[in-house]
Amino acid sequence: MEKDPALTELINLQRAAQWRLDFVAAENSMGFHAPQEMARILAESIDLSRQAEIKAAGLKGAK
Repeated sequence: MEKDPALTELINLQRAAQWRLDFVAAENSMGFHAPQEMARILAESIDLSRQAEIKAAGLKGAK
């Protein structure tokens, strides 16, 4: 079964967001030595999640 390209894009965005969140959670010091970098990575995760959310809402409205 072929996946819908729009759904594939949503999956890729969500996967990228989750990877960044997992990276911060797995990093032992939780950004103690580089809090700005941790904040930057978390901001990317939030941005990617929000992009996926907006695209999903657009798909829902299109059907």
